[in-house]
Amino acid sequence: MSRAPRLRSLLFVPGDRPDRIAKAITASPDGVVVDLEDAVHPSRLRTAREQAVTALRDAGGTSVLRMVRVHHAGHDAFAADVDAVVGAWLDAVMLSKVDVPGDVLRLDAALTSAETSSGLPHGTVGIVPLVESCRGLRFVHEIAGCSRRTLAVAFSSGEEGDFMADLGGRWTQDGAALHYPRSRFVCDVRAAGDLFALDGVCMHLDDPGVLSSECALAATLGFDGKLAIHPAQLTEIHRTFTPSRDAVTEARDLLAALADATRNGVGATRHGGRMVDAANARIARRTLAKAGHDVGGASGD
Repeated sequence: MSRAPRLRSLLFVPGDRPDRIAKAITASPDGVVVDLEDAVHPSRLRTAREQAVTALRDAGGTSVLRMVRVHHAGHDAFAADVDAVVGAWLDAVMLSKVDVPGDVLRLDAALTSAETSSGLPHGTVGIVPLVESCRGLRFVHEIAGCSRRTLAVAFSSGEEGDFMADLGGRWTQDGAALHYPRSRFVCDVRAAGDLFALDGVCMHLDDPGVLSSECALAATLGFDGKLAIHPAQLTEIHRTFTPSRDAVTEARDLLAALADATRNGVGATRHGGRMVDAANARIARRTLAKAGHDVGGASGD
């Protein structure tokens, strides 16, 4: 499993609609999530698994990360979901309704078994836990850090999604009810390591202003990207979570200034009318990473 250079968007598509899976990949999200949970009626689940595998296999060679959302670890369908979808066509599994780190560890073990059966190297398939409850929020740090397979953690912040139902709050466009949960979520993901923090879906499809405000809030709070339920949402999500050319230029200039300061034996230095130091360098490197630029040679820390 190799870490994606950036993960601004994950686009959901129903597992029993193979025609939509191909179209979702063509829309060029950073990742597509074939949903075997909420989007598929139990009577169609077996067929959906087969159709999902076929569609993802046919999409070989794409730069879009190919994922499947499976039922939560305690569900009767969980084991069959994992066994059915693991193969060379799969980059990661999104695990729904993660409440405790044990849920992730159970998926980790199931993936190891499925990889062995499929002849894949251990660790080929990544994990994206989806936190959808107040209990899950309580354990985000542990959930994010318990498996080396984890490449991102997602938060169910939808208007009337599972987390809001559990919280008992009231959705408003300013996101007031979820300011604390979102902030806590990001802090705990950051504390766990080098992982992407992804905000939940915007359920408003006919009012682009709602999506814009949700994206802006999530970016302000530190999220790396956002889940999507329609290809039309990708443009705004990518615009918000991709640094502008000016931001990229400023980041490079700042790192160059700090590199010069380091060579001259200076820690903090003056740049652009302010004093900058190692913390500014971290922010600059994150900006470059979000823009898809290689930051391996950047200095100034």
